Amino acid sequence: MHRPSPMRGLIVVGMASLVIALAVAVLSSQTTDFCSSCHEMNKPYRGWQLSEHSHVGCLTCHSDPGMMGYLKSKVRGLTELWRFYLGGADGPLESRVEPRVCLRCHEEEVFPGGDGATGWFKHRLHLTIYEGDCISCHGRVVHRARKELGETELGHQDCQPCHAPLLDDESQCGSCHRD
Repeated sequence: MHRPSPMRGLIVVGMASLVIALAVAVLSSQTTDFCSSCHEMNKPYRGWQLSEHSHVGCLTCHSDPGMMGYLKSKVRGLTELWRFYLGGADGPLESRVEPRVCLRCHEEEVFPGGDGATGWFKHRLHLTIYEGDCISCHGRVVHRARKELGETELGHQDCQPCHAPLLDDESQCGSCHRD
């Protein structure tokens, strides 16, 4: 009778341990608690907690759907972590959120009936012609504690970066604001 070698048993136990460790890492790194565990994320996390999006998990916006999207977000996160610890991070950590991600939940608000008009405002104009993105105007909604600031709607400060000349001339208010 052939007896299995002890080395074979150790390899099986080692492989099983590795699979379990990877599963635990994958599951735990999907939580907002994991995202907030890095001190660099304290301020964005507090802003998120106070925002209208506090019921939405980090990966809903910060990764593409599916396993490949999840893996890409993890590689991006590990790269940022590596750069941070090596001292190569040039400024705060930032994560771009593409308009298609916002539109997963907000498409009907942004393009009611498909025309891209919300009242008088034409989102399609800003997203296509001006090549803007949702975050350019609405970035403070999620991580910059809008409720804490007592703000519930967009204001001049949101339009200022791109439309400063119009905002300085009160005669141009009608360009955006309709009666």
